Amino acid sequence: LYEAYRLGGLEGLKVLRCAYFLFVVGVFCAYFYRKVPFPLLMALAVCLANGLSTRHFLRPELLNFLFLQVLLILLLRYEKSGEHRLLFVLPLLGALWFNLHLGACIYGLTLLGIFLLSSLVSALVSRVYGPAVEVPGHWRRSAALGLALAAFAAAFLFTPLGWDGLVSQWKIFFSPDDSRLFYATLKYIGESQPPRIFRWGIMWFWGLAVLGVVYLFLNKKRSWSRFLLYLVPLVMFLFMGRNSGFFALACAYMVAASAEDMGAAGAVKPAMWKRAAGWGMVLGLLAVMTYLMWGKAVMKVSNNGRLERAISRDLEDYHLAEGVDFLKENGITGPVFNTNILTGGYLLWAGYPDLRPFQDGRSIDFRRTIESQAVQAKP
Repeated sequence: LYEAYRLGGLEGLKVLRCAYFLFVVGVFCAYFYRKVPFPLLMALAVCLANGLSTRHFLRPELLNFLFLQVLLILLLRYEKSGEHRLLFVLPLLGALWFNLHLGACIYGLTLLGIFLLSSLVSALVSRVYGPAVEVPGHWRRSAALGLALAAFAAAFLFTPLGWDGLVSQWKIFFSPDDSRLFYATLKYIGESQPPRIFRWGIMWFWGLAVLGVVYLFLNKKRSWSRFLLYLVPLVMFLFMGRNSGFFALACAYMVAASAEDMGAAGAVKPAMWKRAAGWGMVLGLLAVMTYLMWGKAVMKVSNNGRLERAISRDLEDYHLAEGVDFLKENGITGPVFNTNILTGGYLLWAGYPDLRPFQDGRSIDFRRTIESQAVQAKP
């Protein structure tokens, strides 16, 4: 990210963000191409793109979107084929993912737990209601998934930052004496609250939620993994809005995998008009995604008198770039009070390490935030 900023400035970041988001949604489309009906695939892609765009910030969190898909593909293929070699990749995936973002722990372990629990439930159901010949296979898969989960978690130990790097994330979450202030005020951040699901900007959620329920009922296999892959991310999202990307990916993969279970793709080649309409949807999706990702990449509002706009928001009252330039030109350093996450983001890009945001900027209760910081700042 910083190389893109150094070489191309904010325009370089915009290009990088567009390319990455198109690639992420492209992975989903490529994996399920010819496995599910094309109209369903495009509908899921549109909902997925809008869901992921809610977590568009230029930070390592973006990598979760790729790692989650790799893990989902491996687990879905293993569930279908039972090839244990597919699980050998998980320790390497865990080590790389954990060293880039804590999502490996939060989302990676959750996904592995979902498939492990599904396998255990299937084994128990087979023992009680099914033929005895199926039980050993279920137990072997459960044991393999349990070992894979343990190996995935153990891979977190492999970090070039040593013990301090390993426990750093846990100290941020659980240590009341930790000097870093973000998670100390986590409950006062808007995106950590339950999402407002009854508004136009979250129609992608209703699209995925409805499709998920429909395909859970239509899928005659009644797979436990499909049910848990829908329910657990849904509960996590309704509890905390920042889990929107996780729900979007998990639900999209669940619906597509359920459609594949049903053999819904069919072997009949679609009519010419359907193929043309499908490619029209693809081109439209690419245009919409490019517009959204390009517009939302705005971190600097005003640059040498030129106004930058984020979609349709009016930002003429903000002159952030000139303010940061003034501080730098006059040798003023230290923490800068910021009341908006976009201003804090630009301070990190343009002013670090001499200028640093005073606080996160997303707080819904500034008084509580400042009080929490004052308490932790005491010797």
